[in-house]
Amino acid sequence: MRVAEGSFIEDSVVLPGITVGCGVRLRRTKVDKGCTLPDGFNAGLDPARDRERCRVAERGITLVTPAMLGG
Repeated sequence: MRVAEGSFIEDSVVLPGITVGCGVRLRRTKVDKGCTLPDGFNAGLDPARDRERCRVAERGITLVTPAMLGG
């Protein structure tokens, strides 16, 4: 996993093969293997916004997959 400067990851599961850009913020998020999170990407901070592009479980965990990121 590569994490760029200024990124914040809290209470999250990040699987192998992930690249995290600058200024990424994750909270209560599961990131699937092979994802590349672009600079400024946020997940787990705004459930309504997360539901527009990701899947949010009943307990509020956000799931991010490569397909959701356009990959």
